[in-house]
Amino acid sequence: RVRVLELVHEQLIELPAEAAAGVGVAAQQLTCIAQQRVERGGAAVAWVDQGRKDVLFQRIGADGKKIEQPVNVSRSPKVFSWLPRVALDPAGRIFVLWQEIIFSGGSHGGDILLARSEDGGKTFSAPLNLSNSPAGDGKGRYNRELWHNGSLDLAVNGNTVYAAWTEYEGALWLRRSTDGGKTFLVAREVDTGVLTVKVTAPAVITVDLRIVTPGSVKN
Repeated sequence: RVRVLELVHEQLIELPAEAAAGVGVAAQQLTCIAQQRVERGGAAVAWVDQGRKDVLFQRIGADGKKIEQPVNVSRSPKVFSWLPRVALDPAGRIFVLWQEIIFSGGSHGGDILLARSEDGGKTFSAPLNLSNSPAGDGKGRYNRELWHNGSLDLAVNGNTVYAAWTEYEGALWLRRSTDGGKTFLVAREVDTGVLTVKVTAPAVITVDLRIVTPGSVKN
């Protein structure tokens, strides 16, 4: 069995070896995996193939076997894509959010992209750049010497999709779609920190931040 880190809930999960074989990559390439469990015990899985530099997606059945062939979600082999997040809605739509190391003139490269599937993961829409800035989006910065990639999250509530991320320059951004991820409203700056986003009730959004100040860590 292949042990992987589930980024959605920040806990270790196990995928059967046949699932790894099903996605067609070696175990050491199964990095930056995001997973969401679906009905009847299956899973919706997104991961990064380091050789291809792309985010891939596949549905895995409760028996650990693939349901469809892997789908290339990011489709940008010249730019490295990684650290995906996956969210599903009751209608069966699948949303994948990830960081793409796009250099656009700032001190750090990074943008936040999203694609959606309306056919159960068989196909995905063209990636939509939600951040489109030179600020190094998707990087959680404690200070100029200590920072990390992967500071982004995704949540779905009915027809509303929320995406949030921090940037290297310090800001926390939240962007919202009210049409199932087809278009997004203008990004809003919230605060600074390392985040997760959850929808616990209709129209209730929780953004969990870890704010770091000299000599202390505050949640």
